[in-house]
Formats: sequence, C-alpha cells, structure tokens
Amino acid sequence: MQKDVAKLIKVTVNCITFWETNRSKPQMQHYPLIISFLGYNPFVKKDNYIEQQIFAFRCEHGLSYKRLGKLLNVDASTVRA
Repeated sequence: MQKDVAKLIKVTVNCITFWETNRSKPQMQHYPLIISFLGYNPFVKKDNYIEQQIFAFRCEHGLSYKRLGKLLNVDASTVRA
C-alpha cells in the first residue's frame, strides 16, 4: 500500500501519489531507498556510457551534483556536464 511504501522511503503518501501519477519526480536523496524498495536500480541502462554510469552511481548513493563534485574535488558544473 502507498502508506507502507511512504513509510519505508520516509516520505508522505502524497509524494508517492505524485510520483505514481507523474505530477512530480523524487528528489535524488530519496533514490537509494527507492532502489532498495524495488530491489534493483531502474536507472542503470544497457549502454555503458560514462554519463549513465555517473547517473546510476548518483542514484544509488543519493548524491546531488554538488555532493558528488565535492567527493571528486571538482565543481558541480563539471559533474553535470
């Protein structure tokens, strides 16, 4: 049920409803719990392009461009590009 999923992901039931109806997208910080709930990372693509790998990594760890940039000692705009 939506209330159970919301509790697991630590969001409101409205968030789950909005995600399901495409009224909004989850924030990156919620992706690790979403991936955990699903049991797989739906953001991993079959192609092995570096930008897809970076995006999948960001999703798995809930990292914004800024946070990943700090980990890599580069500017967030570099990560985004």
